[in-house]
Amino acid sequence: MRNLFFFFLLIALFSLALFCCRKPEEKIEKAVEINTAVAGREMAAPVISAFGSIVYKAKADVYPTSISNVKALFVDKGMNVSKGDILALLDDVKLQVQLRQSESDVQSKKALVALAKAQFDEGCQNARKTILSIDRIQCAVDQKQKEYDNLKRIYNNKLKLHIIGGLSDEELQSIKMNMDSAGSALEQALLELRTARVGFSDKDIYGAGYEIPEDKKEYEDLLIQINTATLKAQLEAARAELEAAQSQMENIKLYLEETKIKSPIDGIVAERYVDIGEKADTETRLFTLFSTESVYVSVTVNAQRCNEISEGCTATVRLGSAVHNGVVEQVAPYADTKTGGRTLKIEVDNKDKSLIPGLFADVLITIGEKQLRLSVPKEAVLHKQDDYSDASLFLIRDGHAFLQNVTVDFITDSKVFLKEGLKDGDVVAVSRLGLLSDGCEVEVR
Repeated sequence: MRNLFFFFLLIALFSLALFCCRKPEEKIEKAVEINTAVAGREMAAPVISAFGSIVYKAKADVYPTSISNVKALFVDKGMNVSKGDILALLDDVKLQVQLRQSESDVQSKKALVALAKAQFDEGCQNARKTILSIDRIQCAVDQKQKEYDNLKRIYNNKLKLHIIGGLSDEELQSIKMNMDSAGSALEQALLELRTARVGFSDKDIYGAGYEIPEDKKEYEDLLIQINTATLKAQLEAARAELEAAQSQMENIKLYLEETKIKSPIDGIVAERYVDIGEKADTETRLFTLFSTESVYVSVTVNAQRCNEISEGCTATVRLGSAVHNGVVEQVAPYADTKTGGRTLKIEVDNKDKSLIPGLFADVLITIGEKQLRLSVPKEAVLHKQDDYSDASLFLIRDGHAFLQNVTVDFITDSKVFLKEGLKDGDVVAVSRLGLLSDGCEVEVR
């Protein structure tokens, strides 16, 4: 038994000696397999990269213009509408009754106008007849005046003959009676003429504030105008009443049309505040609409970088895979005290309705002219989150990676444009950057 123990002890010592005499295995480091890209120059304009929120460009709160109950609703929150679309209907029963009454009143006023017009036309005709009558009476007066003058001349001649005894008293008396009769007829005609000329004399023209026209037609037209002034005033009053009734009717029609609540803009219904049957007055907000034909993208940019941006600069807005072109429309003249940045608004066309207010989007603002600039893929650059002030990359030479600091000019969606640190044709690593170290061996895939 003791010999067996020594036998196993010798075997153990021999095994230990063999183990101690073996050489340790050397650690073998393999080259890191990477993908690379070549730095090259391309035509590009400097841009400022930012992150912005989509906001509405125009907002419309819709209110009724009268007090009524909501009769019908045709849209709800989130629905797209076009300018002029009917959003809701208000109860219009009372207005329909008022419209029928107004239409009846208009017809009555039209009849009064027609009556006044007929009276005015008749007055004009009567005035013309009076003028013609005056002319006729004047002719009669002239004729009677001639007859009287002739008989008076005969009487005077016969009187001389009577004085010398050449004519009897009876004959002279007969001639005198004829003369007196002609004089009476003349006086009667003159009285009739004076009566006919009441309102149709030169005195009446002066009294109305006019001068005597030299033209006969103008003279007669002026006399007609003066003698139909009252009738014309009645006609104008009737027309004014008709116009007032028609205006009232049009107002009621307008109020009826306004019971159709229409969209004032192209956009989307942001909120609906009423239900069918609810009472609404002029202070009741029915809907809030946002314009979606074009929207703003609101962006806050570092105050110093914002000095490079001016109204009119072009911009690219990316939302998912969709890209929209825009223009800087507003730049805030002051910086926010909390963020130290300035806010600007970019107007973007949104006819496809894909840009919804409240969403966020990536923005690139162009701030210079296109020219040849050195760039590398974005994935080649090491940097802090959203900070490229201390950027670097791995430059690949002779199968090794060398850490190289670079100065970034600007970045786009896929590339970083450099000011310093690299030259055209340099090869840089674009994958597995976390496994690389300065001077390590690499193998390009």
